[in-house]
Amino acid sequence: MMLIRHAAQCIVSISEITRTFAFVILSRLGEFAWEREVDTVFLHGLEIEARIGVYDWEQRITQVLRLDIDLANDNARAAEADDIGVTVDYAAVAVRLQALASSRPWTLVETFAESAAALILEVFAAPWVRLVVTKQVRLPERTAVGVCIERRRAQAQGA
Repeated sequence: MMLIRHAAQCIVSISEITRTFAFVILSRLGEFAWEREVDTVFLHGLEIEARIGVYDWEQRITQVLRLDIDLANDNARAAEADDIGVTVDYAAVAVRLQALASSRPWTLVETFAESAAALILEVFAAPWVRLVVTKQVRLPERTAVGVCIERRRAQAQGA
């Protein structure tokens, strides 16, 4: 069991897509308290504007953040009902995240990511969320930097 977990952790570092598969492998090993297969809803490539950065000049301009979001959802229930009321409304997620980004200046991408994950878990009742936040910078060439976090509702509530 330990060897399988270690192998899955190594797989996690290979790529974003492989990370999702590693999560499924670990969840089936009991690492996470899922009682059934994990369905996800995703929003990838969502672009929002924010005043974000550690430098004064960054706080005076808006910059585009790219968000890739995966959240646990009961897709079978949503498919059976064929009703937006029992699934995640992508447009509502986008509107809420843009409102969060515009609500104040942000210094660190990490701070914005934690706030965004907490919002998704609370407002959209997702038991789990994986969020990648990417920002373009010059180091000295144009480079994408950012963070990837995974949170469960119990973590967001401090349990």
